[in-house]
Amino acid sequence: MIPDWQEQANYFAAMLKAVQEKPDSGIADGDAAAVQELRAPDQAEDVGRNIEAVGEPAEVRPEDAADGHGIENKWVPIPGGTFQMGCSTGDYECDEDEFPRHSVTLSGFEMLETEVTQAQFEAVMKWDPSCNYGGGGGADSPVECVDWFRAKDYCEAIGGRLPTEAEWEYAARGGTTTKYYCGDAPECLNDIAWYDENSSVIKQPVRKKWPNAYGLYDMLGNVMEWTNDWYYSDYYYFSPSSNPQGPESSDTLGAQVQLSPNAAGAFCCNARH
Repeated sequence: MIPDWQEQANYFAAMLKAVQEKPDSGIADGDAAAVQELRAPDQAEDVGRNIEAVGEPAEVRPEDAADGHGIENKWVPIPGGTFQMGCSTGDYECDEDEFPRHSVTLSGFEMLETEVTQAQFEAVMKWDPSCNYGGGGGADSPVECVDWFRAKDYCEAIGGRLPTEAEWEYAARGGTTTKYYCGDAPECLNDIAWYDENSSVIKQPVRKKWPNAYGLYDMLGNVMEWTNDWYYSDYYYFSPSSNPQGPESSDTLGAQVQLSPNAAGAFCCNARH
């Protein structure tokens, strides 16, 4: 049975509050936690929360790196550039914290081709925290029910880090300016994303839908993902225009932590800057 979303929101809120109130808790200055909600139409809620990893392209990095753990992590180079961050033009389903739309310039980095899978996480961390709501899950499915701290630990263990919110959005857009990276019409979503109507509301294995132009899979739908930033509702009004690292603290510890009904921590890692 899927737990109540508010209980999970309260859990993550308490976790953030603990970090704010205990600066000696082992979290370095500048580290931050944020919930990054993946965009999809109303009927296309994400069905989990996972990890993703980032970074500046290394001159020598094998395309498929086992990282000494026996499970391949494919790093995809993401070119630096400038994009419009926030609500896409013509998208009338945006939340208030997606405004104002603003120009952001990023240096190049790398990101894992997929969300971190259960097999990849278990190979490094020696356990699998996945809740597998509704019976979904498996070695090739995204790991979820991971808190921000363990997502950060995993990324660092394989030589990466969590992406900033700006890096995540830039990578997810894949160089497009449309509402979805497949276009503006929701009819195209079935080709690139898992959502309620095509997933049976359970998470699905990675790499089963078309990637975006950068070669990244499941950047919409399937599960929700952690970023490195604190959540601050008005951050876009004062965010730096070059390589923003997120606010120094959060203005929200509860009501606006956005989780889908069965969301839990999931992530993708960036290679380290």
